[in-house]
Amino acid sequence: MQPRSLEQRVTFLEQQMQELRELPVRVAGVELQILQLREEMGAAFSATRSELRAEMHGIRDELRGEIHGIRDELRLEIQAGNQETRTFMRMLYEEHKETTKTMGEGKPKRKR
Repeated sequence: MQPRSLEQRVTFLEQQMQELRELPVRVAGVELQILQLREEMGAAFSATRSELRAEMHGIRDELRGEIHGIRDELRLEIQAGNQETRTFMRMLYEEHKETTKTMGEGKPKRKR
């Protein structure tokens, strides 16, 4: 490589200095882009959070409705089962009374 002339070296340094003078403007442009990106991302995250919150509330309300429906069905089944048990117990009691009455008819009465 041949040594450069003084004129070439000065021209090269001037070009480099010009690029360095433009550097603060370029950095400021990048800084502005970063700030804009942060704002856009913040807005996007906020919108996403709002959408998720609304969706979660909807799911919660839907589940509450289903739970209430199941609870009401179970309550009716339990009430029907209770009534069936009472009816069966009443029938057994009446049979027991009849059996006891029938058993008592065949025995001689005791004197007191």
